Amino acid sequence: MRPVAKRQSTLRYPLSSVLGAEANVRVLRVLTLSASARSYSELMRETGLSATGLKRSVAALEAAGLTDVVGVSAKRVQLRQEYPLTDELVRLFRAEAEAWHSLVDELRAVFENLPRTPISAWVASDAAGPEKVARKLVLCILANSDDVDAIELSAEPAIARLEIARDLMIKLRPLTRADLRSLPQP
Repeated sequence: MRPVAKRQSTLRYPLSSVLGAEANVRVLRVLTLSASARSYSELMRETGLSATGLKRSVAALEAAGLTDVVGVSAKRVQLRQEYPLTDELVRLFRAEAEAWHSLVDELRAVFENLPRTPISAWVASDAAGPEKVARKLVLCILANSDDVDAIELSAEPAIARLEIARDLMIKLRPLTRADLRSLPQP
């Protein structure tokens, strides 16, 4: 993505700079969904950011007035409740989390209501990374070899309805234990 030619006022349009950086969004997501301040190590683990990236993001959020860094030796980062848009940001990130949990619950219900159920099912990819494909996820299902085809066939209609209702693409990836053993180890 090309940088914008003319920057906007951070005072007038704070969300352009605050939400325009994925690192800032990751930090805000964790802080808005947390009941308490977070240490730098907690934030690094929960956001997947490096120490440098996290410090840069926290500094930007603090400069914009959204966060406070508290503590002397064990610094912790917290959302600033006095910031005028804090309540709206909290609602936004809670709605995002609820939408994801709702989708996971719907997927779980699909497999719980099948005549044959898989051993396990999990989201293997939700199009993160450089190949980002919006609204696509890969759903792995682990089943006994004699059940794989039956589970896939019986799940397809419910998955198709879910794709239409949620406006997304779901790729089922059926696996057996033998398939798992043959996958490359990370």
